Amino acid sequence: MRFDLRSMLEFQPGCQKLGHSKSSDQNRIVTNKKKSKSHDMQGSSELQEDLNRVLEWAMKWKMEFNVEKCKIMHLGHNNPKVIYSMDNVNLKATNEEKDLGVLIDHKLDFGKHIKTIVGKANRVLGMIRISFAYLNIRMFLNLYTSLVRPLIEYCVQVWKPIKKI
Repeated sequence: MRFDLRSMLEFQPGCQKLGHSKSSDQNRIVTNKKKSKSHDMQGSSELQEDLNRVLEWAMKWKMEFNVEKCKIMHLGHNNPKVIYSMDNVNLKATNEEKDLGVLIDHKLDFGKHIKTIVGKANRVLGMIRISFAYLNIRMFLNLYTSLVRPLIEYCVQVWKPIKKI
């Protein structure tokens, strides 16, 4: 039997788990809980209860969360931006977060991420250009394929359907 955050959350209704590692600062909890039509905050209180259950589970297994590293990102234009807490500390709200090397913002716009990877790719191309006095096509293609292309293609499945490049 496994005793990790993923196995603990598998039985939490309404939660989708993203990412997994041995350290607690590299796990993600994503929920699509919304407030009901009567505008009560049921979805928000359920998410807070989920966070409390995660903390209880961590204490039971002698694990600690670095609450200073825990953040909340509010998505959606009608989001009430509720303040959530862990261990009696309010979680910091963030407008952008890097997850698995991909910069995601609260509007799910990957423009800043694309700008960053294009800049990295251009710097590597510049280094290739100044590092060789003579560079034939075959050498350039090998360098491009091994150094530049991985930068551009990393996690492209995440942002390519959204942005035209």
